[in-house]
Amino acid sequence: MNLIVFLWWMSGILSFGVLFFAIVAQSSVLALISAALILPVASYFGGAGNAIQLIGLFPLIHVVLAVVFYWKKKRRRT
Repeated sequence: MNLIVFLWWMSGILSFGVLFFAIVAQSSVLALISAALILPVASYFGGAGNAIQLIGLFPLIHVVLAVVFYWKKKRRRT
């Protein structure tokens, strides 16, 4: 297997693993790390000419989760 393809797959797999831990821990930092890890996969599929290009929106879900987790943590402090 090509090294680039291997790294591309690992970034996608790690992204979902980190997202799982971000949801369990409700961590905005982990959600943002997960968004950064999914960017190569999202940019690849974002260039498709059909419905598969919606995968390019996955990082937005991660960022929205990060904002929600940050907002909930900030709200608990006050």
